[in-house]
Amino acid sequence: MPNQIRRLAAIDLGTNSFHLVIADVKSNGKFTVVGKDKEGVRLGEGMTDMKHLSEDACDRALDTLRRFSLLAQSHDAPIRAIATSAVREALNRDALVQRVRDELGLEIEVVSGFEEARLIYLGVLQALPVYNKRALLVDIGGGSTEFLLGERGGVQYANSLKLGAVRLTRRYFLGKTIKAREIEECRAHLIGALNPIVRAMKGRQVDVHVGSSGTILNVAGMILAAKGEYYNYDEGNVTITLKDLRGIVETVIAHKTVERRRQLPGIDPGRADIITAGVLILEQVFE
Repeated sequence: MPNQIRRLAAIDLGTNSFHLVIADVKSNGKFTVVGKDKEGVRLGEGMTDMKHLSEDACDRALDTLRRFSLLAQSHDAPIRAIATSAVREALNRDALVQRVRDELGLEIEVVSGFEEARLIYLGVLQALPVYNKRALLVDIGGGSTEFLLGERGGVQYANSLKLGAVRLTRRYFLGKTIKAREIEECRAHLIGALNPIVRAMKGRQVDVHVGSSGTILNVAGMILAAKGEYYNYDEGNVTITLKDLRGIVETVIAHKTVERRRQLPGIDPGRADIITAGVLILEQVFE
């Protein structure tokens, strides 16, 4: 019996950005992307304690979800919308979920950190030939970083830590100029916060390490740009070495203001204000 094809839409409500993917999905799970969009909503912006979504952020979320919904409808694609760290932690999340339901008729599914990691792993299995390998997945988001050890589609370990590029920027790098003391404080915090992962991975065999998310993709683009190469974010993958990463960390730290970081080769200008925290997280994960 030939594979039946369904057209589906998925929306990821992240702390930093929202993503829409529309795909034709076969009954065997394989899919072809037919449309996609992205918006830097900054849902976590204004969350001084990462516990309350601001009214402005909720307005931006509604505007983006309305646009995404119309795009999905134009493709006759039913939507599954997933919310992660910022909504998961917000004490007023029910108000946002209800508002989206009332105004757009869209149901928002707020997932746990474990489920977020599992879904990321399923996405990686579609993108990379790592099904038969024991893979350690790292996904650096705006509000959290997910870790998952998986093999043959099974989850052997998963954890979600409250370490995100937006979260740590708000905690350590709110000034106009980044200071050496702030860098060291952030690094010290990361070393302690990553201890549960270090302990959990001790003695475990890992065949391949896989990084995903906008932060890691942007680091990859900056590494290639520093070498005079171009990285197509829609095609292919790139290997990041610790040596290359250290070079990017040094470069980012040396550019102490957002304005200067926006000029860095390969950087996504929209991430210039949070890239310092992002590269420091990735640095400590590598270490």
